[in-house]
Amino acid sequence: MRQGTSEQLPRRGYATTQYGPRVQATVVYLTQHHMLPILRTTRIMRDTCGVALSPGAVVRMIHIAAGNLTPTVARIADAVRDARVAHFDETGMRVAGKLHWLHTAATPNMTWVGMHTRRGQEAFDAFGILPGFQGTAIHDGWAPYRKYDCLHGLCNAHHLRELTLVHEQYGQRWAKNMIDLLVAANRDVADGPLSDNRMVKINADYTAILAKGDTIHPIKKRKDGSAHRRQSTPTNLLRRRREYREDVLRFLSDPEVPFTNNIAEQAVRMPKVKQKISGCFRTFDGAATFCTIRSYLETLRKQGVDLLHALIQSFQGETPQPTIG
Repeated sequence: MRQGTSEQLPRRGYATTQYGPRVQATVVYLTQHHMLPILRTTRIMRDTCGVALSPGAVVRMIHIAAGNLTPTVARIADAVRDARVAHFDETGMRVAGKLHWLHTAATPNMTWVGMHTRRGQEAFDAFGILPGFQGTAIHDGWAPYRKYDCLHGLCNAHHLRELTLVHEQYGQRWAKNMIDLLVAANRDVADGPLSDNRMVKINADYTAILAKGDTIHPIKKRKDGSAHRRQSTPTNLLRRRREYREDVLRFLSDPEVPFTNNIAEQAVRMPKVKQKISGCFRTFDGAATFCTIRSYLETLRKQGVDLLHALIQSFQGETPQPTIG
């Protein structure tokens, strides 16, 4: 409900007419967590609460929330940087009609997202998480991640999709054998640490499957003995699985390294939903504001905190802090 004039309320906003923490928090909750468009949010507030808000007022509330949450989100970024295992991913987003990139760095109980005009190292360096990261980075194998001096773990969900394609489109039995091996190994790890004999067996089978694939898809070479720049899809897959073997199988030896990169992929999925529902961001500032609020809300959601209540407290000047670490 409308709470009165600026003289009757704490000085938390910028408009002549002020709204209480609950109204402001509800607006932010609807637009940033439930991804509702601004105009739809104004109608919901009018129909359910009798509060007549202009789109400009909604935008101001969102920016105030982001300002309140910025210090906390910086702490989240630092905590992810210092984590033993963290997940990384990126996806394209439209901002002011141009392609930008939404990046995420996440752990099981924390999520950080940011927006940048670039996809690779320039963005990673600007955000400051990967340059100082000393743990194990879980990702999809994209080359720029390799520029950072940390351990790497590769997403085997990606591998299973690639192997399925090779098996179904090329009719390659070795690809199906590799799928079965990885799935069985992941199932075994879920039951507890693997015995030395089981580890030896998995590694031996892995080597044998790659060798079988090589007989069917050998590397194409030029007359001088160097490899052709272009190789077949199965050959490239075999090469990557050999070259990054340790990263593919890291989940076997480190119980904190998961089989997939689902944590990061889930973190970028909901912003894509927002883009489908509300369209592209009109300004980079609006996109960055969304990322700040999204980082805070998704972190608290993982930790079982009441999001609406947390936003209310934030507008009251007492932002609840997530558990760090």
